[in-house]
Amino acid sequence: MSDRNETAIDIIYKTFDMMADLDKKIGVLDYNMKLLSNKLSKLQQMITDSMELSPEAKAAKAAPVASPTASVPKEIRKETSERRKPDRMVLGNIKVFAHILDNKKSPVKGAEIDIYNEANELVKVKDTDDAGYWEVRLPPGSYRAEMKMKGYATVSRPFVLSENISEFNLR
Repeated sequence: MSDRNETAIDIIYKTFDMMADLDKKIGVLDYNMKLLSNKLSKLQQMITDSMELSPEAKAAKAAPVASPTASVPKEIRKETSERRKPDRMVLGNIKVFAHILDNKKSPVKGAEIDIYNEANELVKVKDTDDAGYWEVRLPPGSYRAEMKMKGYATVSRPFVLSENISEFNLR
């Protein structure tokens, strides 16, 4: 019996030593992740600082714009899949959705949906699916959805999301 107890104790000590070794390795990984995160933040700041805008670009960025393409002549606008990317990433827990239908109640496939915040920054870009459906997730706040499709009039709908809702059907 004493050999069996010693073996069990040896296994417990070995397990304890392995756990201590793993704990040290996790600490090293955590430290390295923090270093990488810090370096990435500094690199992003350097890139942001090095990007200088022309006076015209600064004025255009500061001025509120009714439509992202309003100042661009139609003949220059690209009617292709090249679309603007959101100005910044926005994460939220409120599901905003809609079904886009034409006058005949048929779904509008491939309509472009752009969501702007109250500062008129583009925060989400989405296309409707085959059923004319789209959805995004946003935090509480004031927004404007702009729906565009070649051959259709552009539709703009303001909406407000409060903290006490989890879904919002934009009509």
